[in-house]
Amino acid sequence: HSISMKAEVDLTDGDSNFADLYVRYRHKRWGLLTAGNQRVAQTLVNQTSRISRTFMEEPLPAEAFGLGRRLALGWDVNKSKSGIHFTLFGPDLNGSIGDSGVAGRVYFNPTRDRFSVFHIGASLVSENMSRKTRFFSHPESRVTSQRLVDTGIYDDITHQYIGALEIAGAKESFMFRGELFRATWDRSTTKDPVFGGFYAQASWVLTGESFTYTQGKFIRIRPQNPRGAWEAAVRYSRVDLNDLDITGGEEKNLTVGLNWYAPANQFRVMSNLIFVRTDKYAGNESPTIIQLRAQFHW
Repeated sequence: HSISMKAEVDLTDGDSNFADLYVRYRHKRWGLLTAGNQRVAQTLVNQTSRISRTFMEEPLPAEAFGLGRRLALGWDVNKSKSGIHFTLFGPDLNGSIGDSGVAGRVYFNPTRDRFSVFHIGASLVSENMSRKTRFFSHPESRVTSQRLVDTGIYDDITHQYIGALEIAGAKESFMFRGELFRATWDRSTTKDPVFGGFYAQASWVLTGESFTYTQGKFIRIRPQNPRGAWEAAVRYSRVDLNDLDITGGEEKNLTVGLNWYAPANQFRVMSNLIFVRTDKYAGNESPTIIQLRAQFHW
């Protein structure tokens, strides 16, 4: 048995916000109990740390429908070929967005050895919505503050449900993953709208390193070459925020990425080329975005 604590501050975009702020109790038989600000039990991409993500930003539907971190009580049990994760959550510690609810995620990796893995999973969020509600997404770039797809704010939402299915796999230096999202609002004044989206991505480590998979998620590669490791990747994502009288817009993105990992494994340089297309409700926009990031962690 063991007790641990974590306090992490996010300084992104000039703001000082708490990220992880929790106390954990680990029991050899009954799993991991967590109390504090933590990731909600939702989707593969939401459980993946930013230092392990292949692309600079999360895909369109993950930002639109992801809850991120909340004040919560969490319970995790991870076995060799399966795992479960539940959170009973409240609002966000930093901005008091959202409301109370419950989330659960389950995953299986029936085929797993040192150099290959196949992963399937599912998650469901049920949240009470006494506050004003909206769905939106940046164009997979935080360099701009513009949101091309946005439902706008609604105050007649009593409840929301967000479900996701996930599939992923890796064999030696090749990895793929994809997730399908579906979100529903319970509206007190009219019919209930349904929104959705998905993404699919693949990456290849050009220098031959293998991907690492642990506890239902992939973590960053570890360079074996004294000159570092190179990774090439491609991703297609789509989010649709149109239904009934809500015209938040539809967006489709194609992203190409190239990453270099330093030999010490604490520094990497990321590059993304993003081709954006939106429908008429989002202005028929078609920008192309190029961005670079140097990332250091310790």
